[in-house]
Amino acid sequence: MRLDYTNPESLTTIVEALVFATDEPLSALEIRSLILDEQTVKTAEAQPDIFTEPNTASGGEIEPKKKKANLLELSVIKDAVRLLNNAYEETGRVFHIIEIAGGYQFATKPDVALYVSRLYKDRSRRRLSGAALETLSIVAYKQPVSKSDIENIRGVNCDEVIKSLLEKEYYYHATVILAVDRVSEKSKGRIYVYGSVKNQGPQEVPPDESYTVSKAIIKAGGFGDFANKRKVKLTRKNGQEFTVDLKRVIEEGHTDEDLDLQPDDQIYVPQRLINM
Repeated sequence: MRLDYTNPESLTTIVEALVFATDEPLSALEIRSLILDEQTVKTAEAQPDIFTEPNTASGGEIEPKKKKANLLELSVIKDAVRLLNNAYEETGRVFHIIEIAGGYQFATKPDVALYVSRLYKDRSRRRLSGAALETLSIVAYKQPVSKSDIENIRGVNCDEVIKSLLEKEYYYHATVILAVDRVSEKSKGRIYVYGSVKNQGPQEVPPDESYTVSKAIIKAGGFGDFANKRKVKLTRKNGQEFTVDLKRVIEEGHTDEDLDLQPDDQIYVPQRLINM
């Protein structure tokens, strides 16, 4: 297939295939690297303008030959995505490509959200695999526990199992606190934020100030795309569970509903899987 890197129409088929095949959002930079068969560069600034290739000049000496490394501009890929979405709209498709978490991913349209939600509701009732049950048992019995602890006990990599359990929120219902690093002597303890936020991970509770759910979300970089701000879940180490409506707290000024955090609290921000 001969491609014209300056023409977005020439790239629509490949861009569509890559976004369709990925399990996670695919950035324009990653798409370009895949098309050009290059190693993925994390930032556009790290991509050189030119590279040198040995070229034998007259007399047998080697001299550098300049070539353009940026054969494909990121704007062309973005235009290809726009053309694809226009085509989906014109043909009445129930899906489109959205920009989420710094990349592109397919999503259903709001018109069919009700029916797709029924599909996910049905899937959530399916039984856990043996590996998932084993992992969940370890977590429930030994909490607080880290991912490496689970893998040491089971003797296998647990990335996919843990990911599936997090998606099903079984860790949340088991009131699990993941142990990560040591807590600073200057802090009151550690809380853990995960789910649809920019930066998941542990946070130390300041010793001399009120540390609330909204402050923890802000420290985590803010909400991720399509985060469900109205159903932020807080689980305490003793098993108490709370649901905080941060949309009311942050956007409507109901600061009295912003709960103070305690050491070992776990905050989970669910994500709306359907673009509604």
